[in-house]
Amino acid sequence: ADARLTRLDRPQLFSLRKAIGKDIERLRAAPYVDVPGLTLKLDGLIDLADTLPLLPGKPVVVKKTTEKTAPTSNWWQRFAQEAWTDFTNLVRVQDTSKAQIPLLAPEQAYFARENVKLRLLAARLSLLAHDDKAFKSDLKTAQDWIQRYYDNQDRAVKAAMQTLQQLSTSQTRVDIPDITGSLQALHGLKLTSERSAR
Repeated sequence: ADARLTRLDRPQLFSLRKAIGKDIERLRAAPYVDVPGLTLKLDGLIDLADTLPLLPGKPVVVKKTTEKTAPTSNWWQRFAQEAWTDFTNLVRVQDTSKAQIPLLAPEQAYFARENVKLRLLAARLSLLAHDDKAFKSDLKTAQDWIQRYYDNQDRAVKAAMQTLQQLSTSQTRVDIPDITGSLQALHGLKLTSERSAR
């Protein structure tokens, strides 16, 4: 619109050109959100989630206590001993005061990877919807999962965590500046020209 008004070179359009110029400057001053670039980074992390090394884990095996007792001839004494042995195998005492890193069994590794990928996919959808709160929440959850279940000493995991940190500081929502000044100037110019035509 400004280029067309420049070609017309009419003094009565100066106020309109001034209003358009102010609105153009407001739009240029607004921050730019690189949605395609952020999406590419998220896609790279989603692809990488399958190859990042997890913490070495093994399934938890609880050893059953088998006490060797003298064989008894009474059936009810044998039944009582077997019931007591089975009951003591059900109970396990564990110190929960220390936060321990859970070790994943090999069959659980698939679910750990898929949960990270789902969180990153949810972050991508939040990015496309410009939902900054959900975007940062999903990235935080993915970071927590990676920190908890992946090998944080590995170089690729460190790089992924760094990328997630950079993404979490990115702004996904930009408030569009008010550019109604040029529309109001155009409306006023139109009214003026209609009155002068009468």
